[in-house]
Amino acid sequence: MNRYERKIFRLTKHITQNDADAEDAMQDAFLKAFRHLNEFEGGSRFYTWLVRIAVNESLMRLGSAGRIIFRWTSR
Repeated sequence: MNRYERKIFRLTKHITQNDADAEDAMQDAFLKAFRHLNEFEGGSRFYTWLVRIAVNESLMRLGSAGRIIFRWTSR
């Protein structure tokens, strides 16, 4: 968690545009990753898997899909 906390928070904040929602999404992403760690197959990097979980948790916090249009860009 210590290794990825800042990166995941920046990601969730970018999506939710709200500190409280970003914190909640980040916490839920880490919890979900921990609970499903046995399902991680190693076909990708762990960080990539965690990012996908965090993105999904963040988008769920937005409620209706019409609030924002989120476009993922890799850098």
